[in-house]
Amino acid sequence: MHKVLVVDDDKLIHSIARRALEGEYDIVDAFDGAQGIEMAISEKPEVILLDVEMPGMNGYEVCDRLKNNDETCEIPVIFVSSLSGVRERMQGYEVGAADFVVKPYEAADLLAKMQVLVQYREEQSRLKEKYQEAHKTALTALSGSGELGQVMLFVESSFEAESYVALAENIFTVTKRLGLQTIVMIKSSCGEKWFSDTGAVSPLEKQLVAMLKDKERIYDFGCRSQINYPKISLLIRNMPLDDMEKYGRYKDLLPPMLSIADAKIRNLDTADTIHQQAKRLDQTLVNIEETVIQLTTMLQDSQTQSSKVMSDMFTELTISLLGMGLDEDQEEQILNRIESAILESDAIVDASHEVKEIFNSVLDELKQLVATQNNMVNDILIKPQSDSSNDDDGSLMDVELF
Repeated sequence: MHKVLVVDDDKLIHSIARRALEGEYDIVDAFDGAQGIEMAISEKPEVILLDVEMPGMNGYEVCDRLKNNDETCEIPVIFVSSLSGVRERMQGYEVGAADFVVKPYEAADLLAKMQVLVQYREEQSRLKEKYQEAHKTALTALSGSGELGQVMLFVESSFEAESYVALAENIFTVTKRLGLQTIVMIKSSCGEKWFSDTGAVSPLEKQLVAMLKDKERIYDFGCRSQINYPKISLLIRNMPLDDMEKYGRYKDLLPPMLSIADAKIRNLDTADTIHQQAKRLDQTLVNIEETVIQLTTMLQDSQTQSSKVMSDMFTELTISLLGMGLDEDQEEQILNRIESAILESDAIVDASHEVKEIFNSVLDELKQLVATQNNMVNDILIKPQSDSSNDDDGSLMDVELF
């Protein structure tokens, strides 16, 4: 049964109101303005019947105080007065009254007004609930779009990350804005790398992350959650368990971000491998070049030594032939044959120059190959140019999604 508060200094009016409303409404009585305010706060009636002409605090003052009190401001007030002019009604409207009834009134008229106001109050309550729900939904949508914007900015910035440290810092930029305390473990090609938004990771935290990295994609324990991908794990120290809606949003938003990070780590690993391969190729080229120089030097030294040996031998044989008693034709024949052999030997030794040219040609081809490889590596490793729309200080810009 709906409750009605009657505020009037005339007991007869209370009796009339009770007879008119009894059976339909629960009646609560107050006999002056101060008592009426107290009863309105304590009883929370659906409607207040308020007399205008009362000693002390009149009805307009009482209504004004009721409408300025958060506990009673939404209770409809019907003014009861023997005066019914425009001035009285305007004054009642200014202080927040919902209706006006003139003394003496008929019971049917009063009942009709009460029913209208009770329905109005119920409809007002329903509309308020709908408004609050719509407001909450709107705030959730705005909050969610802002959080999604942070993840989108992370996706953009992750393409520019040149190192595992830069990638971890990009993750912390997002998680800090979400109010989360986090640890990141990256499984790189050169081993595990640990990062914390507070600067340090305790030994126990490292043990836990390592033990849970092969568990489910999202592993919850207490107020903590760990999100796992093959190349990265994110431990969240303070998931908002007191706000399950926010908790659910975070569990929807963060895995895609970690998936992007996982792909970026693979790219960094590949770039590191290519870079190391390029360094080894450079060193190999240096070794080959040194070897070619050594071989060329050895061939030149061998040619010089061979020519000297053959020349010395020809001189010695010429002198020896003079004491052998050979005739002139025989000596000439022997010397011609030896000279011919020396010339043939010099021709063979001179082929080392051609070998040197071949080595140099191979070396040039290797240099071109290394130069091409280095250009490819540089194309992969050079940082993309940042979008000029970013702020000069590198801070993330707000993104309007809707």
